[in-house]
Amino acid sequence: MFSVIIPVFNKRPHIERAINSVLNQTYQEFELILVDDGSTDGSREFVSTLQDEDKIKVFFRDKPGPGGYAARNFGIKQSKYGWIAFLDADDEWDLERLQQMKDLSEQFPEASFLTSAWNEYFSQKEIVPDYYYLAHKDEPSHYFDLKTFLYDKQMVCTTVAIIRKEVLLAVQGFDETWKRGADLDLWLRVLLQGVRGAWLNQINATYFRDSVNMVTENVEYVISPVMPTIQKFLKENGDFHQKTDLEKYSNKLTYITVKRLLITKKPFRKTGFHYFFFSPLNLNKIYLGFLALVFFPTGVSKFFIGKRIL
Repeated sequence: MFSVIIPVFNKRPHIERAINSVLNQTYQEFELILVDDGSTDGSREFVSTLQDEDKIKVFFRDKPGPGGYAARNFGIKQSKYGWIAFLDADDEWDLERLQQMKDLSEQFPEASFLTSAWNEYFSQKEIVPDYYYLAHKDEPSHYFDLKTFLYDKQMVCTTVAIIRKEVLLAVQGFDETWKRGADLDLWLRVLLQGVRGAWLNQINATYFRDSVNMVTENVEYVISPVMPTIQKFLKENGDFHQKTDLEKYSNKLTYITVKRLLITKKPFRKTGFHYFFFSPLNLNKIYLGFLALVFFPTGVSKFFIGKRIL
């Protein structure tokens, strides 16, 4: 059984689509938890009409939490089932999704983290993004672990993530201090606990990238929460091989961040040096690209970025 959590903050044009995609699932053993985060566009009034003791729980928070993370954590605490499924208020599930994910959990009983492929909708076009699915679409559904997450392409977003409640509570849920990126940080912290995941080779959700009031449009993304999480973990844990894997992953995120900061004329060298791990064991294209970005004159680095050389 699943507890489905939807945080709501000023998503009135989209919220009915998301809710209906849950309520009309072919598998009906679920509860839907709606947490309004102080909406002012009519979303609050709409969800207040949906309270249903058997199927739908509606909660209200007066102060919006950045990124919806506090609302999701609140929903986790109110949930009654063992599997927690997340859906953003402007996204949509295929109607067979919960049945498919239930079947996946039974096929891979050691998994405590479930995910699947998804479409993205942008500028009136639906596309399959160049993430994990395109690289593995000819493979059957399978287990994944931390190493897969660190080295392969993106395999999970919030709208397709399903995690056991006990695991979420053990890592204390989403980090509410961040305005953006705490979802990626949560997936990492879950997998750092040694949790195994299962990936479904099936597209069964749609992520809408042109919705109103999107966090990705409204919040500046300076650094990823993952980077300090990795630093903290490495000070306390980690064997030699895991240490190298995590350092390379942090370097990749740092490289991406430094490029973004450089393009937007923000101080970038200090951030880059703070989170980059300098070690001969981490030597790869990203390592060399980072060195070029921070040591070349700014104009030269921007030129190479524009030419897609860096």
